[in-house]
Amino acid sequence: LRRNPSVVRSALPGASVKVNDQLWGRFEDVIAQGESLRIDADSVQEVFTGRTRARFLAWSIGGPRSQVVISGVKPDTISATFAADHRLQVIRTGVGQGTVTANRTGDLATGFFLTEGTPVVLTALPAAGSLFVGWRGDTTIVNPTITVPMGRPYDLEATFIVELDVPVADATTFSEYVYEIDA
Repeated sequence: LRRNPSVVRSALPGASVKVNDQLWGRFEDVIAQGESLRIDADSVQEVFTGRTRARFLAWSIGGPRSQVVISGVKPDTISATFAADHRLQVIRTGVGQGTVTANRTGDLATGFFLTEGTPVVLTALPAAGSLFVGWRGDTTIVNPTITVPMGRPYDLEATFIVELDVPVADATTFSEYVYEIDA
């Protein structure tokens, strides 16, 4: 007589569960009927190199975050569901001056976490004498206002350069001068 294995797993890739105090992404073993298992999950855990956080929501069988379950006649599959919070971080680069604003509260320079699917509108505002030239990182675009959907983490750079005044005569005739802009 062959018995199928019982499974205790995280429904969110990268998040972990504890079975009998050992950490697992997916625990799978043949458990005898009547045997007890201690299951647990951290209330918040970092996944994907700290750019995403998993917040424990519930077990598929109900009950508290930390509990003891008894194996039944049939193999069990128990899933831990988590909500994902993704980090948004924006740094300013380039030799120009400017600021970046967001329609959500948080420190863009150090990064902050938002619930998955929460759209964020970012606006790059160049200071007088500077120009905004674009976004780099997890998205690349030149529009000063962008919306990031937060379906994943975002690390972005907003690049500003110094605006140069070029006399019309210099702009319309060949010149031996080469202008370098340090981005």
